[in-house]
Amino acid sequence: MTQDRSLVVVSAGISQPSSTRLLADRLAAATVEELAARGQTATVTTIELRDLAHEVVNMTLTGFASGPLADALAKIGAADGLVAVTPVYTASYAGLFKSFVDVLDKDALAGMPVLLGATGAPDGTRWCSSTRCVPCSGTCTRASSGRACSPRPTTGPTARATT
Repeated sequence: MTQDRSLVVVSAGISQPSSTRLLADRLAAATVEELAARGQTATVTTIELRDLAHEVVNMTLTGFASGPLADALAKIGAADGLVAVTPVYTASYAGLFKSFVDVLDKDALAGMPVLLGATGAPDGTRWCSSTRCVPCSGTCTRASSGRACSPRPTTGPTARATT
């Protein structure tokens, strides 16, 4: 006997196409595959936060969800599991993702399995501390604490050996 599960996927990517959405879809597919191996089926609903951005701000200001945001929040509240994926900008999750989490009911995710995913900056930007870039690599120049840096030149007077 199979049991149908409800899985909600939240993607906070803002571009189209979005690498964040691609990761969200892959994580959802892997989850559905694992459930199938356990004799369960799953219905997947995907929520694109870029389409709800204005409603998220409105709810932050008014305290009330309306329209598509109210539907999205209801789907999450009724789900058996959640996959949430955000892009990472300057070493932190996206503001839209944070704002959306802020408008969730405080008990919406209680007891719910949640899979979190994140995608890195597509332009190769790194976040640097005083000692290293995160992720530190041979293509990242060192900078003072709290400054974003760009990939290290591989040729020319400013190129350095990888440390």
